[in-house]
Amino acid sequence: MERQNHYQTTLTVTMIIETRLGVIGALLEKFALAPRLCATLGESVAQFKYYVETGKPLPGDAPGLLQPSGA
Repeated sequence: MERQNHYQTTLTVTMIIETRLGVIGALLEKFALAPRLCATLGESVAQFKYYVETGKPLPGDAPGLLQPSGA
């Protein structure tokens, strides 16, 4: 995280995927794993943003990392 000013912070997330299985692993990484993980990570960042801005978890049945504390 990097604070930009009193009201803004930049969150940078880096994901490194290393698979085994040679060429098959590389193909799985590029076409199956990476897109799915990027989508999940993007959703988690969006939920985190909402939580930071409102103090509440994202409403609805949105899957992800942020859950109500009683769950």
